[in-house]
Amino acid sequence: MPPAKLTVADFMQKLCQRARYGIQGEKPIAIIVALKYIYENPQLVGKHLLELFDDPKHESQVREIFIDLAKRHGRIGEPVTSWSVITGKNRELQNAIMKSANVNEAFSELTLEEINQLLELYIQTLEKTTKPAPDVKVEKISRTPLRLPFKEAVGTVVSVFVPGSPQTFGDKRYEEPWKIRIAQKVKESCSSELPIKDKVQVHLIFYLFRERRVDLDNLIKPCLDAIGSVLFEKRKGARSNWDTDDYWIFKIIAEKNIISKENQEGAKIVISQLVGM
Repeated sequence: MPPAKLTVADFMQKLCQRARYGIQGEKPIAIIVALKYIYENPQLVGKHLLELFDDPKHESQVREIFIDLAKRHGRIGEPVTSWSVITGKNRELQNAIMKSANVNEAFSELTLEEINQLLELYIQTLEKTTKPAPDVKVEKISRTPLRLPFKEAVGTVVSVFVPGSPQTFGDKRYEEPWKIRIAQKVKESCSSELPIKDKVQVHLIFYLFRERRVDLDNLIKPCLDAIGSVLFEKRKGARSNWDTDDYWIFKIIAEKNIISKENQEGAKIVISQLVGM
């Protein structure tokens, strides 16, 4: 295991051992939330762990995710109060981070793939440990989907962030350059032999400025065209590079995130092989 990933994993293990309810405790969930926040905002890779709890620009968003996750999978009676206790006046969580050698720095050295691997492990552990109450409909209380795209997925084929303004299906003046950029990034990131002839899952996360009022379904099509041009065989009689057979895409997850102007617009693309389907 790489040194940074090992340091963060060891710190998480110690927090779980000290917490009354293990991984369902306040501080372990806070670390899971920090990983999730960075995964959902890949432009923030490289941030130190303490920044996420001390910088107001990040803390408010991290707190929202903590409250949501704690309600569904924690053993925490009052998540709002718990957050104030562990990060507020007494700084219990921040002190634990500072006392643990190098974890703050190690967190900033994690790659997006390593963040994904740790997050997948911890979320799967949470889901095995806890179940929502029968009368709670998780979909209605969720801020953002907890489940990452790896419930039945094994082996990440592509994991890449494509910077730029995501374009919709229809206007070739803007759509074509966007698809070319995606195809280049996917090709550079792909770790599989090509063409792919096995079931895959595609997870798309679009990061947009607030004024970009575009429909999610119109954002998906150009991405799939670009992905297909790299990963799959062309259709018989294909008339363009984008006319490929995407039969092997068995599952698609897509979401939009509104970001502020100081952040980078773009699309996060994660493609994984599927099993059990």
